Amino acid sequence: MRLSLIGLLCAVGLLACKSKEEILNAAEAEGQLLAEKKARLAKGVGEGLQGEGKSASESVLKGVAQVVRGGVSGAVEGATDLPISAGPALTEAGLKAERAAVFEETPSGADAGVRRHSIKVYLIFDKPFTGALSLIGRDTQGREAGRSKLEVDEKEATGKYVVFAFDPLVDLSTMAQLELR
Repeated sequence: MRLSLIGLLCAVGLLACKSKEEILNAAEAEGQLLAEKKARLAKGVGEGLQGEGKSASESVLKGVAQVVRGGVSGAVEGATDLPISAGPALTEAGLKAERAAVFEETPSGADAGVRRHSIKVYLIFDKPFTGALSLIGRDTQGREAGRSKLEVDEKEATGKYVVFAFDPLVDLSTMAQLELR
């Protein structure tokens, strides 16, 4: 009896241990189940998007368009805006330079087709001002890159854009800062 009990326990023990092939088959079945679960999840997402997907994609694309529009606007401003300062004599005379930007225009009339190489500057006149203004452009090392003069006759306090025309040979893209004298 004792011998039969030991034999029975050995037989059960041998049957309870899985072979290498059985372990691999079980892992394969588990992997297949996981893949099928993910596939069904993707199928459910796809079916859900068929109903709400159009409005969701419209919303996403509107957001993307806003980002692109803002990026383009920022790139244009960053490419054309230049830091500007007014000399002490102009500041004492009540003149401030607010902002400046590269401004290339193609005029109409007699000069049609000839592109003007210019920089537009927004000036604030705190009081009447009459005189010549010089705009000096400097490169990143502080060297002069170009210069332009403009006669101004403002009879009252105001703010407005003025355009300084530069020689066509002046490379406005090298200008890193402007000084108004």
